[in-house]
Amino acid sequence: MKPGKCCNLDLKKTSKIFKTISEDKRLVIVCLLKERERCVCEIQAALSCPHNLILHHLNKLKNIKLITSRNKGKYTFYKLNQSVWDDFIRSIKILFGINV
Repeated sequence: MKPGKCCNLDLKKTSKIFKTISEDKRLVIVCLLKERERCVCEIQAALSCPHNLILHHLNKLKNIKLITSRNKGKYTFYKLNQSVWDDFIRSIKILFGINV
């Protein structure tokens, strides 16, 4: 078996997502974006954090392609990258033997 492989999965990406969302503020951001697309100001209000810290966390999530962004006027809106999220959830289910 190759390193980083298990259950016929390449776990590098799964591991990277786990590491990134293990930070509590990032996990809250993911939960918010699972509901719907949001602008930075909405995320900032929900987390009560400085703007630059919110941007830092959003960039970490964007770097692993878990979220995407779009600009509309002076606002940036973020949403969950549903295909990456679905692959992550599928990997978790296979890895831990969860049948849903």
